[in-house]
Amino acid sequence: MRIAIVQNAPEEYVFVWNHHHLLLDGWTQAVIIHDLLTLYQAKAEGRSISLPEAQPYRNYISWLLSQDKGAAEDFWRSALAGFNTPVHCRMCWGNYILAMRMKNGWLAGGL
Repeated sequence: MRIAIVQNAPEEYVFVWNHHHLLLDGWTQAVIIHDLLTLYQAKAEGRSISLPEAQPYRNYISWLLSQDKGAAEDFWRSALAGFNTPVHCRMCWGNYILAMRMKNGWLAGGL
């Protein structure tokens, strides 16, 4: 994993985050981005903050195993009813770089 902050102008920075897809899945990546933005906003506002302790992965597996698989299948069959052709996703699956512009203490995000 590599992280860098690059200053583009006196009041403009770019946060670059690069990692291999095997290191972080989409769910975990969203949690990390949320925590990062929460910490950044608190710092920008002069507040101290502590994030909740992370839960063990085994808790998620236990929850997952306790779910009603039939109800989940029914939900997704209903939600996806009417989709008859594949949906094409135009994303680059090579190196994934997240860049968020930090300007004047506020974040404007983009990929």
